[in-house]
Amino acid sequence: MSNTYKPILIFFWAQMWALAMFAQAAEQGRIASLQEQLRVSTNDSLRAAICMILTEEYTGDDYVKAADYAMRAVDFSRRTSDVKLKFIALSAAGEVYLNAGQSNIAVDYFLMANEEVSNSGDALLVAKAKFNLGSVWMVMGEFDKAEKLILGLLKVLENPEKGKAELIAIEQLALYNNLIMLYNEQQQWEQSEVFFRKGVQLAGQQATTLLGQLYQNYSEGLTSSGNSSTAISMLDTALVIYRQVGDVAREADCLVDVARIREQLGERAAAIQLYNRAYALGEKTQNDYVIFYASQSLYRLYEKTNQVDSTLKYLTISNTTEKKLNELASREKLIGEELRWKYQEQQLEVKRVYQRSMWYGITLALVLLLMVLWLVYKKQLALKQSRLEKYALELSAEQLKLRNDLLEAEVELKDKQLTTEVMYRIQNNELVKEMVQKLMKIQLMSAKESKEAIHTVVRGLENTLEEKAWEDFELRFQQVHPGFYEKLQEAYPDLSLNDRRMCAFLKLNMTSKDISAITGQTINTIQVARWRLRKKLGLQESESALADFFSQF
Repeated sequence: MSNTYKPILIFFWAQMWALAMFAQAAEQGRIASLQEQLRVSTNDSLRAAICMILTEEYTGDDYVKAADYAMRAVDFSRRTSDVKLKFIALSAAGEVYLNAGQSNIAVDYFLMANEEVSNSGDALLVAKAKFNLGSVWMVMGEFDKAEKLILGLLKVLENPEKGKAELIAIEQLALYNNLIMLYNEQQQWEQSEVFFRKGVQLAGQQATTLLGQLYQNYSEGLTSSGNSSTAISMLDTALVIYRQVGDVAREADCLVDVARIREQLGERAAAIQLYNRAYALGEKTQNDYVIFYASQSLYRLYEKTNQVDSTLKYLTISNTTEKKLNELASREKLIGEELRWKYQEQQLEVKRVYQRSMWYGITLALVLLLMVLWLVYKKQLALKQSRLEKYALELSAEQLKLRNDLLEAEVELKDKQLTTEVMYRIQNNELVKEMVQKLMKIQLMSAKESKEAIHTVVRGLENTLEEKAWEDFELRFQQVHPGFYEKLQEAYPDLSLNDRRMCAFLKLNMTSKDISAITGQTINTIQVARWRLRKKLGLQESESALADFFSQF
């Protein structure tokens, strides 16, 4: 029937592993059992498989439920990493919408299925995805897209060395059938014939439904091009094949096509006979389309031959069936609207989920950014604090060094002052003593009167002597270097008074020349005294200076 043809699609999802897994449950059947398994299952792959089985159970009876389970199968499959499972679920959803007359939605699913497997490396899945996509484009009248896709796929099938050998599992006859229908629609009769002959050659002597469709589809082009006799021959061959394979539904459809041509040729008796046979098979298979077309044609033919009873009978049947088909069409339209609404709702939900995910992502990104900024701020703050602390330590160290330098300078100044004062006082005493001795010598040689005067001068000079000069020195020394004598006495208790005085001179970093000037001893005597002091201190073998040694006291 020219107004009822559909492109042939290849759907294999019903043969997937899930069917084997649930075959027993499906046989014991039961939809309730499957629904219960779906309710308790937590495995997404398993849930997707169950939903696809339920989709098949409802397809043809309740497209709304079938579509609902198909969309749930797609949703569950997308939660897995199984590319094949996703492809099967998307293809199943596309089939449901296509069978429900929603080809615009079906093509969306087939496009998603094709995209899912395009980079999978599985040539078989890629080929099946392209086949189904090309077929649905034919339904939509996108013949250029369909032709390009199917011809490209044929090249792979006809040259299996370019793809996997298992690609041959896809029936090339299905592709040839689709191309014949495509070229018939475009009135490219020669191209249609080319693929018809390829199909016959490929099929050989093996009778299959696909081969019967090949002859029936080719006859459509022959009829449209005015070659009715050859078209009838093709249809007769198709009828033989359908009977051989036991495809009663297609046999009835093919009988209608033959009867229509016979009627066009004016062969009423033959047409009536063929329509009656088609009507009987339509009743047998409960095919309302065949029943309507055959009864309407019989009503028209019996009316022309004035067979009133038969005319009335088939008119009634035709009107009843037409009303039934109209109701079915209205129902399908409502179902289509509901399916479209469900699809739009699903797409909106997907969009909402995406927007929520995007919002969550943006929020998370902002939170992370704020955390990073806070951490950077804290790090910079800590770095700044560390620098300040380092600077404060450096400043404290410099201040401490400055204080130490000042203390050392002060001690050094006091040492110099003390040394100068000591030298002055001792030298002064020595000078006075020397003058006293000289005057006493002069007194011995002077007259009595002069002796009195000289004696008075000597007593005056002696009164100027500072007998406690050394005691004062040691007192002042201990004020500048407190604890020096105590530490020295504790470490070296055998040191004499002169030794301790020598240690004090060395603490003041005085040279042998300076000490000689103060004490009135020769430098050689001072050197000997230093050597003896080294011996008492146990420093004979040490190369360090005595001044360095006493700096630690």
